[in-house]
Amino acid sequence: MASRLVLNLLITLRRGIRVPLCVVLSMAFLCLPAALAQQGQGTFENAGLTLYYRTLGQGSPVLILAGGPGMDVDYMLPVARLLAKDHTAILLEQRGTGRSMPAKIAPETVSADLMLSDMEALRTKLRYRQWVVLGHSAGSLTAMLYAVAHPSSIRALVLLGTMPPNFTPLLKVGPSRMARLGPAEQARMAELSKLGNTGTVAQQNARQIEMLRMTFEAEFVDKEAGHRFAQTMTVDNFHMGTSAVLETALPDYDERPALAKLHIPTLIVQGRQDSLDPDLAALTRDAIPDAQLVIAEKAGHFGWLEQPEFYRTTIETFLRGK
Repeated sequence: MASRLVLNLLITLRRGIRVPLCVVLSMAFLCLPAALAQQGQGTFENAGLTLYYRTLGQGSPVLILAGGPGMDVDYMLPVARLLAKDHTAILLEQRGTGRSMPAKIAPETVSADLMLSDMEALRTKLRYRQWVVLGHSAGSLTAMLYAVAHPSSIRALVLLGTMPPNFTPLLKVGPSRMARLGPAEQARMAELSKLGNTGTVAQQNARQIEMLRMTFEAEFVDKEAGHRFAQTMTVDNFHMGTSAVLETALPDYDERPALAKLHIPTLIVQGRQDSLDPDLAALTRDAIPDAQLVIAEKAGHFGWLEQPEFYRTTIETFLRGK
């Protein structure tokens, strides 16, 4: 079933290196203005877990989904800021991240099916008939799966740095990321990979974080900004256990047949320099009948941080028409 597939991917890199999909993500804890209206937070219960969410702004609802899988939603705060003037931006701390943490991380407590159920439970709690769902990277897969499972709940989809509709195109992404690294970083990446699962859990996690940071830096056009962004990544905001559980699911997903039946207005915004490149994003556009693709120049995988005004106006223009 579609809802039992993705969010759970591994990208195969050169030399046999395997790095979690979350290498394309990082954490940007940018402060919100003190005067921002209608800030709030709340909890809800679903499938034996208390989940947390935060809200910013006031207006029509936009649910914001982080990627990873296993990333805290805080790095999406700048996106919420861009939307909060005219919308209620809802930042969901998905199960296995943030404060929405089960006592035990396992397939029976963290799965794609449960995440979709959580989203629908939150919509019901907040009494929204429909909402816009915005997802970044792996979060775009969550959004697409939710649209397939609950099409009547969605007014529109917004996909940033989108994943493709099927797994095979991802196979080129790993080598592309490696090619962006300098010789020293490539050598260090290979050295860390050879260590595999040796050492303590803490040592393994530290190695993963180092690998992620190197990859994050290469995801920006502005390399200094990329370095600062990458250094925010820690074991406290990327949850290794959650990522590991989700990544054990079947990797060769193919959502094209299900997406072809959707008739939901969809906006895809992809950075020109994103390692998930515009050609890959075009596959997602072609898979969804009512989708449009907009390319952000001089922007990588976290384009809203490099071209915030472009992202704001592009998303707002799209939503005004829906």
